[in-house]
Order: sequence, then C-alpha cells, then structure tokens
Amino acid sequence: VSIAETEADVLEDELVRKMFEVEDKMKPVDVVFWYEVFEWIGDLADYSKKTGSRLRLMIAHN
Repeated sequence: VSIAETEADVLEDELVRKMFEVEDKMKPVDVVFWYEVFEWIGDLADYSKKTGSRLRLMIAHN
C-alpha cells in the first residue's frame, strides 16, 4: 500500500505542476475545483494506507 501511496503523491505533484502551466487559460472556479479534486485523491491515498496498516494489525492479532 505504501508504494501505491508514494506513486499517488508523485502523480499528484505532476498534476499540480501541469495545472499550474495551464491555469491562466482556465476559469478561476475551474482551477479551484481541480485543485480540490487533486487534494481529495491525495487524501484517498492516505486513507487507504492507514486502512491497510490497520487491517494488517487486525490480521496479525488473530
């Protein structure tokens, strides 16, 4: 899970860089929306890592 989360972080950074290059061509509300989407995706990756860690702990204790 940690590898997937790291990959998601790298992809999020790339997306933010690409967005920065084109954001002057977009409506401000669209830019804000897309940055929020990127943040949600990053949060989802973080939550999946935490969930995977907790599942491993639960399995190890059984």
